[in-house]
Amino acid sequence: TTRLVEFGGIDVPRAVSVLFLAPLREEIVFRGLFFLLWYKRYRGNTSASVTAAALIFGLIHAANFFSSRTNEDPEGSNLAFSSTYIFLQVTLGLPVGALYSLVFAKTRSLIQPVLLHGLNNLLSAITP
Repeated sequence: TTRLVEFGGIDVPRAVSVLFLAPLREEIVFRGLFFLLWYKRYRGNTSASVTAAALIFGLIHAANFFSSRTNEDPEGSNLAFSSTYIFLQVTLGLPVGALYSLVFAKTRSLIQPVLLHGLNNLLSAITP
C-alpha cells in the first residue's frame, strides 16, 4: 500500500486501486481460488487451507522488492517501498491472510474479506 494523499491532494486513481481493485483482485485469487483449491485438495481441512492461503498471501508481498518507483527517488533507491515496509507486509500478511481466510471459511462470501482488506489498505495508506 502506498500513500494516497500527496501534496495536500488525493491521488484518485491510486486510491481506487489500493482501496478497491487490489483487495478485490487479491481476495478473488487468494480466497476464491487458492483457499478453495486447497480446501478441496485437503478434503475440507480448514486449518490446512487457511495455513496454505495465508503463507502464499504473506509471501507474495515480497514481490514488492522487485517493484520500482515511477519517478526519480532523491535518495537513489529504486524500490517503490522501503525494505522495512516490505518486511512488515510479508510478516503481517501471514496472520492477516489467515484472518481473511477464516472469515471466508465462516461466511463463504468474498464480501467480508474484501471489505476487511480495503479497510486494512486504507489504514496502511493514511498511517505515516
